[in-house]
Amino acid sequence: MASPSEHDRLRATTGADAVDMNSFGLALVCADHGVPLFAWKIISDHADENASETFRAFVADYQGEGGKALAEIIVALPENPHDPTSYPAIQKLLREE
Repeated sequence: MASPSEHDRLRATTGADAVDMNSFGLALVCADHGVPLFAWKIISDHADENASETFRAFVADYQGEGGKALAEIIVALPENPHDPTSYPAIQKLLREE
């Protein structure tokens, strides 16, 4: 996001609350190969002229809340009927942390 006006234009055009400028390549490759993708992002700044300062403050104060919330979601997922061992393996990794 190069400017506040670009931010405003994109929001007006898409209705998006946030912009992920890092996952496009991964999403493209997954789409090309028919692989589902679930991205969990933690918003660290407002993508504005203060982004650098806001990001530094975020890093200094971050306590891992996003990762903890994602772990709770993963643990609560039902077993995958196509691969019943996939979720228990993920759950085991989460317990080992």
